[in-house]
Amino acid sequence: MWRRWRPFRIPVPESKPPDAQQACAALVHYLETLLAPHGVPESLQAQLARFKVLPPTRQRAELPAVYLALARAVVDAAAPRVTPAHLQRAVEEHFAPLLAWPDFALIFARPERQEFLLCRRLLLGVANHATALLGAAGKDFLAGLAAWLTAAPEAPAPVPFDLAPEPPRSEREWVLLFFRLARDLHAYLETKLGEIRARAFFEQGYDEVAAGYSGLDAFPVVVNLLPGKLLDSEKIGKLSRRQIQKVALQKIRELDEINAQLRAQNEQLMAVRRELVSARDELEQRVALRTAELSAINGQLEREIGERKLAERDLRAAKEAADLANQAKSEFLANMSHELRTPLNAIIGFSDILANGRFGPLGNARYEAYARDINASGQHLLGIINDILDMAKVEAGKIELHETRLDLGEAIRSSVRLVSPRASEGRLTIDVLDEPGLPLLYGDERLIRQIFINLLSNAAKFTPAGGRITVTANDAAAEGIVVEVRDTGIGIAPGDIPMVLMPFGQAESALTRRHGGTGLGLPLSKSFAELHGGSLSLASRPGSGTTVTVRFPPSRAIPRAA
Repeated sequence: MWRRWRPFRIPVPESKPPDAQQACAALVHYLETLLAPHGVPESLQAQLARFKVLPPTRQRAELPAVYLALARAVVDAAAPRVTPAHLQRAVEEHFAPLLAWPDFALIFARPERQEFLLCRRLLLGVANHATALLGAAGKDFLAGLAAWLTAAPEAPAPVPFDLAPEPPRSEREWVLLFFRLARDLHAYLETKLGEIRARAFFEQGYDEVAAGYSGLDAFPVVVNLLPGKLLDSEKIGKLSRRQIQKVALQKIRELDEINAQLRAQNEQLMAVRRELVSARDELEQRVALRTAELSAINGQLEREIGERKLAERDLRAAKEAADLANQAKSEFLANMSHELRTPLNAIIGFSDILANGRFGPLGNARYEAYARDINASGQHLLGIINDILDMAKVEAGKIELHETRLDLGEAIRSSVRLVSPRASEGRLTIDVLDEPGLPLLYGDERLIRQIFINLLSNAAKFTPAGGRITVTANDAAAEGIVVEVRDTGIGIAPGDIPMVLMPFGQAESALTRRHGGTGLGLPLSKSFAELHGGSLSLASRPGSGTTVTVRFPPSRAIPRAA
């Protein structure tokens, strides 16, 4: 008879301590109780005996190391029935006051957050040790450095070193900034105090962090933070992950092979596309020639009425053939895009894991750079494939709207935030001027956001450094909701406007060739606006910028509640 499976739960503590200090003693006792049936190792017994006689302030400081040692012993003794996740849930449910202690809460933070906090802790220790020795000679500079490290990232003060053009936007970027800061701080201390003392400060800071957190999976980042000349075989030997590195290296070789295959498939796809474009051009020439012949024959209509009907029949057949060819092209592009996205997602996912060192360091900085390059290339190619797939769906009439009420102003601002990094690189200013009380819009939120992301990306791409992009949104009553995206870019010749609104169409200029692209952004935005019953128009002149106007019909405007 089958038994019903039940998830394993470790024994529950007898009571919940009311404050953090009592919770500290109760947690140690609880872990000792879990470990008692298996026996407490002698080394751990000595550590616990010393911990229990410490004053409360020292127990608070040493609790992370004691918890990690006890937790590791419990998991090793009771695996697989007890895991770190079981112990973490027990702490959160029954010893919650301890999570108010930042030093202890670090143990349960996300891996990226742990790396950030460990790096900051090491650098703060170095700065504080140096300040204690230098006194007034380095007080202003090192005190400012310590204040900045303490505030980061919630309220970052000005960076003491000239390390980055703008504040980091993620904990991963903060860790990379700390790596640079560690090298510069070591060089500064070497200049001020000499190599021996500079090394001693970093060693002291490292030992303080290692004493409490060497059992964390994120601890290797502390070793990586040390300047190269401070690394020794003892530190590196403790972090050896040769087997994991072999697996990682093998994955890199596999990714290289997949990347080569992907390039070959992409070349084949582009060759087919060129053939389709050539066939389309040839067909358009034939239709144009036939139309000219029909115009000439029109003067002799009564005498040649039969020939004219025959020509019209041929023209309809040619149009049907063109429609069939276009449909075949769309279906082919859709199928190929689906086939390419599966290996691309694997490439992007694995390269992200390698670049971020999710399973440990790769052993060589160049491998991380290669992994980031692979990830960036995959993201770029996936974006192109998604555009091609969307255009194929539009042309095949298979795209479906998932409509809901949305805040158009917020959709515009979120699109601006996505384009802001590129605008910052080009030193561009983006202004959003939306009318107060602008009605809600009833439409597909993903497609609406894609319209403005495409328009803002084009504006940022073709606007020279120092330029301005302005987005206005107004309720025009009878005309519906009108949104304009204006830039001070290079502009487009009036004769080229119909071409840039066609799929894969691009105005020929040195700047467009320098920036590249598939030529799908404007056609997709126009199609998405028309799917909502709206329209997209473009006004521009060379050297005078471009204005793109998107109109949504009044039927899609929903007044806000009073």
